[in-house]
Amino acid sequence: MALSLDFADSCILITGPLTEGSGNYSTARRILHYFEQNGIQCISRNVSDFESPSDFQEFITSERIDCVLALHAFKCRTVLKDCPVPFAVIFGGTDLNENTKVKADREVVTKIALSAKFLVVFSDIMYEKVVSLMPHFDRQRIWTIPQAVKTYPAYYDWHKEHRIEDDAIVFTLVAGLRPVKDPLFLVRCFSDWWKNNSNQKTVFLIVGPKHDKGFSDIFLETLRRSLGVRYLGPLSIPQTHQVIADSFALVNSSVSEGMSTAILEAMELGVPVIARNIPGNASIVAHKETGLLYNEPKEFLEMAELLMKDDDLRISLIENGRRQIKERHSWETEKCRYFELMKKLCSDNLLENRQSVERSSMQNKDSKEGGHVESINGCHR
Repeated sequence: MALSLDFADSCILITGPLTEGSGNYSTARRILHYFEQNGIQCISRNVSDFESPSDFQEFITSERIDCVLALHAFKCRTVLKDCPVPFAVIFGGTDLNENTKVKADREVVTKIALSAKFLVVFSDIMYEKVVSLMPHFDRQRIWTIPQAVKTYPAYYDWHKEHRIEDDAIVFTLVAGLRPVKDPLFLVRCFSDWWKNNSNQKTVFLIVGPKHDKGFSDIFLETLRRSLGVRYLGPLSIPQTHQVIADSFALVNSSVSEGMSTAILEAMELGVPVIARNIPGNASIVAHKETGLLYNEPKEFLEMAELLMKDDDLRISLIENGRRQIKERHSWETEKCRYFELMKKLCSDNLLENRQSVERSSMQNKDSKEGGHVESINGCHR
Protein backbone atom coordinates (compact mmCIF):
# COMPACT_ATOMS: atom_id res chain seq x y z
CA MET A 1 0.00 0.00 0.00
CA ALA A 2 1.51 3.34 -1.05
CA LEU A 3 1.84 5.88 1.74
CA SER A 4 2.20 9.63 1.41
CA LEU A 5 5.37 11.19 2.76
CA ASP A 6 3.26 13.25 5.13
CA PHE A 7 2.09 10.07 6.84
CA ALA A 8 5.32 8.10 6.55
CA ASP A 9 7.32 10.92 8.16
CA SER A 10 4.97 11.22 11.13
CA CYS A 11 5.50 9.86 14.63
CA ILE A 12 2.43 8.25 16.19
CA LEU A 13 1.76 7.47 19.84
CA ILE A 14 -0.59 4.62 20.76
CA THR A 15 -1.75 4.75 24.37
CA GLY A 16 -4.43 3.31 26.61
CA PRO A 17 -4.82 0.75 29.42
CA LEU A 18 -2.47 -1.70 27.72
CA THR A 19 -2.21 -4.52 30.25
CA GLU A 20 -0.70 -7.58 28.60
CA GLY A 21 -3.38 -10.13 27.76
CA SER A 22 -6.19 -7.57 27.58
CA GLY A 23 -8.21 -6.79 24.46
CA ASN A 24 -6.81 -3.25 24.36
CA TYR A 25 -3.30 -4.66 24.47
CA SER A 26 -4.02 -6.98 21.53
CA THR A 27 -5.53 -4.15 19.50
CA ALA A 28 -2.62 -1.80 20.19
CA ARG A 29 -0.12 -4.54 19.43
CA ARG A 30 -1.65 -5.24 16.00
CA ILE A 31 -1.80 -1.57 15.01
CA LEU A 32 1.78 -1.01 16.19
CA HIS A 33 2.86 -3.96 14.06
CA TYR A 34 1.12 -2.57 10.98
CA PHE A 35 2.92 0.76 11.25
CA GLU A 36 6.35 -0.62 12.15
CA GLN A 37 6.16 -3.17 9.34
CA ASN A 38 5.76 -0.27 6.90
CA GLY A 39 8.56 1.86 8.31
CA ILE A 40 6.30 4.31 10.16
CA GLN A 41 7.60 5.57 13.49
CA CYS A 42 5.18 4.49 16.19
CA ILE A 43 5.48 4.36 19.98
CA SER A 44 3.24 2.41 22.36
CA ARG A 45 2.83 3.39 26.02
CA ASN A 46 0.46 2.31 28.77
CA VAL A 47 -1.51 5.39 29.82
CA SER A 48 -0.60 4.64 33.45
CA ASP A 49 3.05 5.37 32.55
CA PHE A 50 2.16 9.08 32.48
CA GLU A 51 2.02 10.44 36.02
CA SER A 52 0.29 13.68 35.05
CA PRO A 53 -0.96 15.68 32.05
CA SER A 54 2.28 17.68 32.09
CA ASP A 55 4.28 14.44 32.03
CA PHE A 56 2.28 13.38 28.98
CA GLN A 57 2.76 16.71 27.25
CA GLU A 58 6.51 16.63 27.92
CA PHE A 59 6.62 13.17 26.35
CA ILE A 60 4.74 14.44 23.29
CA THR A 61 7.30 17.23 22.89
CA SER A 62 10.45 15.23 23.62
CA GLU A 63 9.46 12.35 21.31
CA ARG A 64 8.20 14.73 18.61
CA ILE A 65 4.80 13.04 18.50
CA ASP A 66 2.59 14.25 15.63
CA CYS A 67 -0.67 12.54 16.61
CA VAL A 68 -2.12 10.16 19.17
CA LEU A 69 -4.28 7.05 18.85
CA ALA A 70 -5.94 6.44 22.23
CA LEU A 71 -7.76 3.28 23.28
CA HIS A 72 -10.49 3.74 25.90
CA ALA A 73 -11.83 7.29 26.16
CA PHE A 74 -12.49 7.20 29.91
CA LYS A 75 -9.17 5.77 31.06
CA CYS A 76 -7.29 8.19 28.79
CA ARG A 77 -9.32 11.17 29.98
CA THR A 78 -6.55 12.81 32.02
CA VAL A 79 -3.92 12.85 29.30
CA LEU A 80 -6.32 13.70 26.48
CA LYS A 81 -7.93 16.62 28.29
CA ASP A 82 -5.32 19.11 27.05
CA CYS A 83 -3.60 16.98 24.43
CA PRO A 84 -1.32 19.30 22.41
CA VAL A 85 -1.58 17.29 19.18
CA PRO A 86 -4.56 15.88 17.22
CA PHE A 87 -5.86 12.55 18.47
CA ALA A 88 -8.31 9.80 17.57
CA VAL A 89 -10.12 7.66 20.13
CA ILE A 90 -10.81 3.96 19.76
CA PHE A 91 -13.79 2.98 21.91
CA GLY A 92 -12.84 -0.31 23.52
CA GLY A 93 -16.27 -1.24 24.85
CA THR A 94 -16.32 -0.56 28.59
CA ASP A 95 -15.86 3.18 28.04
CA LEU A 96 -18.85 3.33 25.71
CA ASN A 97 -21.09 0.69 27.29
CA GLU A 98 -20.40 1.04 31.02
CA ASN A 99 -18.81 4.43 31.78
CA THR A 100 -21.65 6.24 30.00
CA LYS A 101 -24.22 4.84 32.45
CA VAL A 102 -23.15 7.31 35.15
CA LYS A 103 -23.89 10.95 34.34
CA ALA A 104 -20.56 12.37 35.52
CA ASP A 105 -18.55 9.72 33.67
CA ARG A 106 -20.74 10.09 30.58
CA GLU A 107 -19.97 13.79 30.49
CA VAL A 108 -16.25 13.03 30.68
CA VAL A 109 -16.42 10.48 27.86
CA THR A 110 -18.48 12.86 25.73
CA LYS A 111 -16.13 15.77 26.31
CA ILE A 112 -13.09 13.69 25.31
CA ALA A 113 -14.90 12.33 22.25
CA LEU A 114 -15.94 15.80 21.09
CA SER A 115 -12.30 16.92 21.30
CA ALA A 116 -11.12 14.04 19.12
CA LYS A 117 -10.54 14.45 15.40
CA PHE A 118 -11.93 10.96 14.80
CA LEU A 119 -13.67 8.20 16.72
CA VAL A 120 -13.27 4.49 16.00
CA VAL A 121 -15.83 1.80 16.84
CA PHE A 122 -15.76 -1.91 16.08
CA SER A 123 -19.35 -2.54 15.00
CA ASP A 124 -22.60 -0.97 13.80
CA ILE A 125 -24.04 -1.42 17.30
CA MET A 126 -21.23 0.68 18.77
CA TYR A 127 -21.67 3.24 15.98
CA GLU A 128 -25.33 3.70 16.86
CA LYS A 129 -24.41 4.03 20.53
CA VAL A 130 -22.02 6.89 19.73
CA VAL A 131 -24.64 8.60 17.57
CA SER A 132 -27.26 8.35 20.31
CA LEU A 133 -24.76 9.69 22.83
CA MET A 134 -23.63 12.59 20.61
CA PRO A 135 -26.32 13.18 17.97
CA HIS A 136 -24.65 16.34 16.65
CA PHE A 137 -21.21 14.80 16.20
CA ASP A 138 -20.06 14.74 12.56
CA ARG A 139 -20.80 11.18 11.47
CA GLN A 140 -18.05 11.26 8.86
CA ARG A 141 -15.62 11.45 11.78
CA ILE A 142 -16.90 8.13 13.19
CA TRP A 143 -15.06 5.20 11.61
CA THR A 144 -16.25 1.61 11.94
CA ILE A 145 -13.23 -0.72 11.85
CA PRO A 146 -13.99 -4.33 12.90
CA GLN A 147 -11.33 -6.02 15.00
CA ALA A 148 -8.93 -8.28 13.13
CA VAL A 149 -7.40 -11.42 14.56
CA LYS A 150 -4.23 -13.45 14.12
CA THR A 151 -3.44 -16.45 16.29
CA TYR A 152 -0.12 -18.18 16.86
CA PRO A 153 -0.39 -21.04 19.36
CA ALA A 154 2.85 -22.18 20.99
CA TYR A 155 3.29 -25.71 22.33
CA TYR A 156 2.23 -25.74 25.96
CA ASP A 157 1.43 -28.93 27.84
CA TRP A 158 -1.14 -27.31 30.10
CA HIS A 159 -2.91 -30.63 30.68
CA LYS A 160 0.16 -31.98 32.44
CA GLU A 161 1.08 -28.77 34.23
CA HIS A 162 -2.41 -28.32 35.68
CA ARG A 163 -3.20 -32.05 36.07
CA ILE A 164 -6.12 -32.13 33.68
CA GLU A 165 -6.95 -35.34 31.85
CA ASP A 166 -6.05 -35.37 28.15
CA ASP A 167 -9.56 -36.54 27.22
CA ALA A 168 -11.34 -33.88 29.30
CA ILE A 169 -14.10 -31.88 27.61
CA VAL A 170 -12.81 -28.38 28.23
CA PHE A 171 -14.86 -25.19 28.21
CA THR A 172 -12.49 -22.22 28.39
CA LEU A 173 -13.22 -18.67 29.50
CA VAL A 174 -10.50 -16.12 28.68
CA ALA A 175 -11.01 -12.99 30.78
CA GLY A 176 -9.28 -10.74 33.26
CA LEU A 177 -10.69 -11.01 36.76
CA ARG A 178 -12.92 -7.95 37.05
CA PRO A 179 -16.67 -7.41 37.40
CA VAL A 180 -17.37 -6.42 33.78
CA LYS A 181 -16.09 -9.83 32.60
CA ASP A 182 -18.28 -11.58 35.22
CA PRO A 183 -16.19 -14.77 35.39
CA LEU A 184 -18.29 -16.09 38.30
CA PHE A 185 -21.54 -15.94 36.28
CA LEU A 186 -21.35 -19.62 35.27
CA VAL A 187 -19.22 -21.09 38.05
CA ARG A 188 -21.99 -22.29 40.36
CA CYS A 189 -24.17 -23.80 37.62
CA PHE A 190 -21.17 -25.50 35.99
CA SER A 191 -20.04 -26.93 39.31
CA ASP A 192 -23.52 -28.31 40.03
CA TRP A 193 -23.63 -29.73 36.50
CA TRP A 194 -20.21 -31.31 36.96
CA LYS A 195 -21.39 -33.15 40.10
CA ASN A 196 -23.64 -35.18 37.83
CA ASN A 197 -21.56 -38.35 37.25
CA SER A 198 -22.10 -38.20 33.49
CA ASN A 199 -20.46 -34.75 33.31
CA GLN A 200 -17.27 -35.31 35.30
CA LYS A 201 -15.20 -35.41 32.12
CA THR A 202 -16.03 -31.73 31.65
CA VAL A 203 -13.82 -28.94 32.96
CA PHE A 204 -14.43 -25.21 33.12
CA LEU A 205 -11.09 -23.41 32.68
CA ILE A 206 -10.66 -19.71 33.38
CA VAL A 207 -7.59 -17.96 31.99
CA GLY A 208 -6.62 -14.36 32.68
CA PRO A 209 -4.83 -11.88 34.95
CA LYS A 210 -6.12 -10.42 38.22
CA HIS A 211 -7.20 -6.89 37.34
CA ASP A 212 -9.26 -6.11 40.45
CA LYS A 213 -7.81 -7.28 43.77
CA GLY A 214 -11.03 -7.20 45.76
CA PHE A 215 -12.94 -9.03 43.07
CA SER A 216 -10.07 -11.50 42.53
CA ASP A 217 -10.11 -12.44 46.23
CA ILE A 218 -13.84 -13.18 46.05
CA PHE A 219 -13.32 -15.12 42.81
CA LEU A 220 -10.58 -17.34 44.23
CA GLU A 221 -12.52 -18.02 47.42
CA THR A 222 -15.56 -19.06 45.36
CA LEU A 223 -13.45 -21.39 43.24
CA ARG A 224 -12.15 -23.19 46.33
CA ARG A 225 -15.71 -24.38 46.93
CA SER A 226 -16.45 -25.19 43.27
CA LEU A 227 -15.91 -28.58 41.66
CA GLY A 228 -14.98 -28.94 37.99
CA VAL A 229 -13.72 -25.36 37.70
CA ARG A 230 -10.02 -24.46 37.39
CA TYR A 231 -8.21 -21.13 37.26
CA LEU A 232 -4.98 -21.21 35.24
CA GLY A 233 -4.01 -17.61 35.95
CA PRO A 234 -2.44 -15.32 33.34
CA LEU A 235 -0.72 -16.92 30.36
CA SER A 236 1.27 -15.54 27.46
CA ILE A 237 -0.71 -14.87 24.30
CA PRO A 238 0.73 -17.91 22.45
CA GLN A 239 -0.02 -20.12 25.46
CA THR A 240 -3.55 -18.76 25.66
CA HIS A 241 -4.05 -19.50 21.97
CA GLN A 242 -2.86 -23.07 22.57
CA VAL A 243 -5.32 -23.56 25.41
CA ILE A 244 -8.16 -22.21 23.24
CA ALA A 245 -7.12 -24.46 20.34
CA ASP A 246 -7.19 -27.52 22.64
CA SER A 247 -10.59 -26.66 24.11
CA PHE A 248 -13.97 -28.11 23.25
CA ALA A 249 -15.53 -24.62 23.31
CA LEU A 250 -14.65 -21.01 24.09
CA VAL A 251 -16.96 -19.36 26.63
CA ASN A 252 -17.76 -15.68 27.13
CA SER A 253 -19.72 -14.46 30.17
CA SER A 254 -19.10 -10.71 30.02
CA VAL A 255 -21.62 -8.09 31.08
CA SER A 256 -20.22 -5.80 28.38
CA GLU A 257 -17.97 -6.16 25.34
CA GLY A 258 -16.82 -3.98 22.48
CA MET A 259 -15.69 -6.82 20.24
CA SER A 260 -14.24 -9.80 22.09
CA THR A 261 -10.75 -10.71 20.89
CA ALA A 262 -11.03 -14.16 22.48
CA ILE A 263 -14.20 -14.96 20.50
CA LEU A 264 -12.52 -13.98 17.24
CA GLU A 265 -9.42 -16.01 18.16
CA ALA A 266 -11.55 -19.07 18.85
CA MET A 267 -13.30 -18.72 15.50
CA GLU A 268 -9.98 -18.55 13.67
CA LEU A 269 -8.67 -21.56 15.61
CA GLY A 270 -11.74 -23.60 14.72
CA VAL A 271 -13.22 -23.73 18.23
CA PRO A 272 -16.98 -23.28 18.76
CA VAL A 273 -18.11 -20.26 20.80
CA ILE A 274 -20.77 -20.12 23.51
CA ALA A 275 -21.24 -16.46 24.39
CA ARG A 276 -23.45 -14.43 26.67
CA ASN A 277 -26.16 -12.66 24.70
CA ILE A 278 -25.08 -9.03 24.97
CA PRO A 279 -24.93 -6.50 22.09
CA GLY A 280 -21.15 -6.69 21.62
CA ASN A 281 -21.21 -10.48 21.35
CA ALA A 282 -24.36 -10.57 19.22
CA SER A 283 -22.60 -8.30 16.71
CA ILE A 284 -20.17 -11.14 15.84
CA VAL A 285 -22.00 -14.29 16.95
CA ALA A 286 -25.11 -15.30 15.04
CA HIS A 287 -26.98 -17.87 17.15
CA LYS A 288 -26.61 -21.41 15.76
CA GLU A 289 -24.76 -20.01 12.73
CA THR A 290 -21.36 -18.79 13.91
CA GLY A 291 -21.77 -19.67 17.58
CA LEU A 292 -24.25 -20.15 20.39
CA LEU A 293 -25.77 -17.40 22.56
CA TYR A 294 -27.27 -17.71 26.04
CA ASN A 295 -28.91 -15.34 28.53
CA GLU A 296 -28.85 -17.25 31.81
CA PRO A 297 -26.61 -19.98 33.29
CA LYS A 298 -29.32 -22.58 32.69
CA GLU A 299 -29.33 -21.70 28.98
CA PHE A 300 -25.55 -22.00 28.91
CA LEU A 301 -25.82 -25.60 30.13
CA GLU A 302 -28.45 -26.31 27.47
CA MET A 303 -26.10 -24.92 24.77
CA ALA A 304 -23.16 -26.92 26.15
CA GLU A 305 -25.15 -30.14 26.09
CA LEU A 306 -26.45 -29.39 22.60
CA LEU A 307 -22.90 -28.88 21.35
CA MET A 308 -21.75 -32.13 22.97
CA LYS A 309 -24.54 -34.11 21.33
CA ASP A 310 -24.80 -32.52 17.87
CA ASP A 311 -21.64 -33.10 15.82
CA ASP A 312 -23.18 -31.61 12.67
CA LEU A 313 -23.94 -28.36 14.49
CA ARG A 314 -20.42 -28.27 15.90
CA ILE A 315 -18.87 -28.68 12.45
CA SER A 316 -21.20 -26.04 10.98
CA LEU A 317 -20.31 -23.50 13.70
CA ILE A 318 -16.60 -24.07 13.14
CA GLU A 319 -16.83 -23.67 9.36
CA ASN A 320 -19.04 -20.59 9.53
CA GLY A 321 -16.86 -18.99 12.20
CA ARG A 322 -13.71 -19.44 10.15
CA ARG A 323 -15.43 -18.07 7.07
CA GLN A 324 -16.55 -14.98 8.99
CA ILE A 325 -12.99 -14.30 10.17
CA LYS A 326 -11.67 -14.45 6.60
CA GLU A 327 -14.41 -12.21 5.24
CA ARG A 328 -14.76 -9.58 8.00
CA HIS A 329 -11.78 -9.70 10.35
CA SER A 330 -8.64 -9.95 8.24
CA TRP A 331 -5.40 -8.20 9.15
CA GLU A 332 -5.14 -6.71 5.67
CA THR A 333 -8.53 -4.98 5.88
CA GLU A 334 -7.91 -3.63 9.37
CA LYS A 335 -4.42 -2.45 8.39
CA CYS A 336 -5.67 -0.52 5.37
CA ARG A 337 -8.40 1.17 7.41
CA TYR A 338 -5.99 2.33 10.12
CA PHE A 339 -3.58 3.54 7.45
CA GLU A 340 -6.40 5.61 5.95
CA LEU A 341 -7.36 6.95 9.37
CA MET A 342 -3.86 7.93 10.44
CA LYS A 343 -3.04 9.40 7.04
CA LYS A 344 -6.09 11.64 7.44
CA LEU A 345 -5.26 12.50 11.07
CA CYS A 346 -1.59 13.26 10.36
CA SER A 347 -2.28 15.19 7.16
CA ASP A 348 -4.89 17.30 8.97
CA ASN A 349 -2.27 18.04 11.61
CA LEU A 350 0.27 19.02 8.94
CA LEU A 351 -2.28 21.27 7.24
CA GLU A 352 -3.12 22.95 10.54
CA ASN A 353 0.58 23.48 11.27
CA ARG A 354 1.14 25.01 7.83
CA GLN A 355 -1.87 27.28 8.24
CA SER A 356 -0.60 28.31 11.67
CA VAL A 357 2.83 29.10 10.23
CA GLU A 358 1.24 31.06 7.39
CA ARG A 359 -0.93 33.05 9.82
CA SER A 360 2.09 33.75 12.00
CA SER A 361 4.09 34.81 8.95
CA MET A 362 1.31 37.13 7.78
CA GLN A 363 1.01 38.64 11.24
CA ASN A 364 4.75 39.25 11.39
CA LYS A 365 4.66 40.78 7.91
CA ASP A 366 1.76 43.04 8.83
CA SER A 367 3.54 44.04 12.02
CA LYS A 368 6.71 44.94 10.16
CA GLU A 369 4.82 46.82 7.46
CA GLY A 370 2.78 48.60 10.12
CA GLY A 371 5.94 49.62 11.89
CA HIS A 372 7.47 50.86 8.63
CA VAL A 373 4.41 52.98 7.83
CA GLU A 374 4.44 54.40 11.33
CA SER A 375 8.05 55.54 10.94
CA ILE A 376 7.33 57.08 7.57
CA ASN A 377 4.29 58.83 8.97
CA GLY A 378 6.43 60.10 11.80
CA CYS A 379 8.92 61.48 9.29
CA HIS A 380 6.10 63.16 7.40
CA ARG A 381 4.90 64.67 10.63
